[in-house]
Amino acid sequence: MRHFIPLLGTLFIAITAQGSNLPDFPFVYAHGKAKIEVTPDIATISFHIEEFSEDATKAESIVRERSIEVLAFVSQQEVKKEDITAYEIDKRAAREMKDYEELNILGYEINRRIEVILRDLKKYETFAKKLLSLPNVTNLDTTFNRTNRKEIESELVAKACEDAREQARQMAVGFGVELGPVFAVSRSGFQDMATQFGVGMDEVRYQAMFDS
Repeated sequence: MRHFIPLLGTLFIAITAQGSNLPDFPFVYAHGKAKIEVTPDIATISFHIEEFSEDATKAESIVRERSIEVLAFVSQQEVKKEDITAYEIDKRAAREMKDYEELNILGYEINRRIEVILRDLKKYETFAKKLLSLPNVTNLDTTFNRTNRKEIESELVAKACEDAREQARQMAVGFGVELGPVFAVSRSGFQDMATQFGVGMDEVRYQAMFDS
């Protein structure tokens, strides 16, 4: 079982020192990337217990009984109480529709969401098989993660920044100049540099026309 944690770091690196809010051109714009493959050590399993019936009381009774069964199974797997979240039971009336108008009530849908944090992934297969075998259990969804995710992301950011810096250095060497200090860093990129640095498009176009 593998889980990929990709991270993209973007650097805007200026070749010369900056004396104002605007970069002194020429400059180097470089993307840095870093990716690592790690095995997850924690999983969040969420699912719903649902029942539909013309009798709301009957449907609610089934959902409650199934909830007790599921929670008993979860407890047997030595999951701590603080890692179990059982939400309130939700009730929704299903009505007959005609010409976009709601008519008679056809029945009631009773729904309850349960979320479990599983810290021992050796038990995941047992969990999945049990939940899939039970009636009324729907919308099963699992999200894998790492308990030390922040530390991993910090390491990846550093590697991505170093990668961007090295790319910028190589480009600067290609132009026969030395790489200056970092002007700006962004994890989302600089899609519109003129806006990012306070220069409107009209000003940029005017400067281009003036130079020509």
